Amino acid sequence: MGSDDHTNRRTFIGRSLLGLLGAGTLIEGCASSIGGVGPPGGGGGGGGGGGGGANSLAAELLGGQLRLEGIQFELGISGNPTGADLAAWLDRVNALMATAHAKAKTVGEGELRINVAPEMEPAMNELDARAIPLNFIGDAPSYSLADLRQAVTRTDAILAARGPHDQRTLWTFLAMLMILRPDLSDAQAIVVARRARRDDNRDASGDIRDWIDFGVWIPGDIDALVIAAVLLTYQGLAPDAAGELGMLLGALLLTVLFIILVADGLI
Repeated sequence: MGSDDHTNRRTFIGRSLLGLLGAGTLIEGCASSIGGVGPPGGGGGGGGGGGGGANSLAAELLGGQLRLEGIQFELGISGNPTGADLAAWLDRVNALMATAHAKAKTVGEGELRINVAPEMEPAMNELDARAIPLNFIGDAPSYSLADLRQAVTRTDAILAARGPHDQRTLWTFLAMLMILRPDLSDAQAIVVARRARRDDNRDASGDIRDWIDFGVWIPGDIDALVIAAVLLTYQGLAPDAAGELGMLLGALLLTVLFIILVADGLI
C-alpha cells in the first residue's frame, strides 16, 4: 500500500469515527436486535447499576467508559495520526483497563453481574446458561501496536488457505478475536468466528472487510456495523468471555482497539 493510500485510509477512518460518537444509542439498538435480547430490566449495566460511591466498581467503569469516549473522539478528529499517536492512545486504553481490572478483582460475583454492560447481556446470558461466573483473575490485558499487527498477520495466515467467502466474512471476527484472545488456537478461533458469523444476519463482518478493502460504505452505517461485529464476537466467544473486560466496559473497548488496528494501516 503506497503512502498516499495510507494517508487517505487514515483520513477516511478518522472521518468514519466521528459517526461513532453516537455509539451509545447504536449499541443499545444492536443489543436489542442481536440475539433478541435487549438491556436488562433490573440490572445496571455499563457501570450504572453497581451503586456505591466514588470507589465503587460502577464508578470505576463509568470513568473508564468516559475515557474511552474521549480517546474515540480524539481518534475521530485526528486526521492522519502517526504511529506514535496510536501508541499513546493504546497506552491510555491499557491504563484504564488496568484500573478497571484491578477493581473488578476486588468485588464479588453479584456486583460484577449487575455491572455487565447492557449490550453484553446476550453474551452474559450464554454464561448464565452454563452457570459460568464472571471471573477476573491474573493480570489485566495490555496491547501494543506490535500486538495489533500480529493479530492481522495471524488472521491473514489462518484464512490464507480458505476461499474468498471465508476470507471476506470471517476476517473481521478473527481479527477481533486475535486482539481479545491471542491464546486461542487457530482451530478454536475458527470455531468462534463461525459461531459469530452464524448470527451475522446483516453481514457486518463482510461489509467491514469490503469497507477496509475498497473504502465503500453507506455513510453513517459503518459505525453500526463495527459495533454489531463487536457484539457478535463476544457472543461467539461465550462461554470463554467470563474474564473479558469488554463484558464490563462495553462494546466501545474492542471498537476502539479495532479502529486503531485499521487506522495504523495494517491491512
